[in-house]
Amino acid sequence: MRAIGKGGAAARIFCGLMNLPPPPAKFERHNSLFLNVLKTISEDSMNAAVHEAVIANDNNSNIAVAVDGTWHKRGYSSLNRVVCATSVENGKVIDFEALTKYCSSCKEKDLLKSAFMEEHKIPMKVLTNVFGSKFLKQFLLALKLGVMDAVICFNDGYVSRIKVFEALGIKSGYNMERALLIIDNKRIFEAERIVNKVSLEARNKRRSLKRKMDKQNLDEENEYQSGKY
Repeated sequence: MRAIGKGGAAARIFCGLMNLPPPPAKFERHNSLFLNVLKTISEDSMNAAVHEAVIANDNNSNIAVAVDGTWHKRGYSSLNRVVCATSVENGKVIDFEALTKYCSSCKEKDLLKSAFMEEHKIPMKVLTNVFGSKFLKQFLLALKLGVMDAVICFNDGYVSRIKVFEALGIKSGYNMERALLIIDNKRIFEAERIVNKVSLEARNKRRSLKRKMDKQNLDEENEYQSGKY
């Protein structure tokens, strides 16, 4: 469900509709395993992207990159941000950094203080378990998982998720591979369509500019013809 941007509520609905057992209530305990797998595969993908860029740059390791970032939400008030370095040679991500302004200690104190003032009968131990730094660590971990998954799909296509499943001991099937290939083919088709559209617009602008310049040159020639005046 994480791969399609859905949470626990959506997973429970899906399992119910498909007559499957409900998902585990404490799924977070598997996050460290996912993190290690995604970290390994995403790093391999970025290293391969660097190798491709170096070869494309005549085996020169001094490659050009474009650095850009995205916020968790619009505006500069967002507490989470991801910065990516993309190779100019092949357009693939070669490095990233997930940044956050969250301070687990400060956030924990604020939440504990707010909750304790609203309900004095709630034990502090319970509040700590609910609002403590453990929750925030699981939140910031989810950010890294999402970024690593996005890097893998961006560099190598959605079909690369099969590597993740295989590393987790899950065998991919025909329908999974077919669905991921269809997604990748559609993405490539849309990208090529946009590139062709931009190229066509650029060619039309160049032709229009050339016609204007030719007309201007012709007018100037006619203006200075011998015996014109």
